[in-house]
Amino acid sequence: MITWKVVFTLASKEDVRSAREGLRESNMQLAERFFEDVKSTLDKIAKNPKHYAIVYNNVRQCRLEIFPHVISYRIVDDTVQVLAVIHGRRDPEIWKGRSGH
Repeated sequence: MITWKVVFTLASKEDVRSAREGLRESNMQLAERFFEDVKSTLDKIAKNPKHYAIVYNNVRQCRLEIFPHVISYRIVDDTVQVLAVIHGRRDPEIWKGRSGH
């Protein structure tokens, strides 16, 4: 099975950093579990990115296993481009304004 290359936009990197820092303030172990959850979900996406449903304009989404976050991404050529990693309570439309840079 081919594993697709995964790249983050600047905004999606900031999403992960911000969520991890917020968790780290209260519980370092929880912050590390969050990061591991993101990594394992991205591994699943990289193995089969077309498995997850298109929700808007060729953007697909996958929920994390443990944390209430959603990864929004699109397939560009042979690459998975992560647009957002957002908490389920945040505005679910937030990633629609992101261009992918």
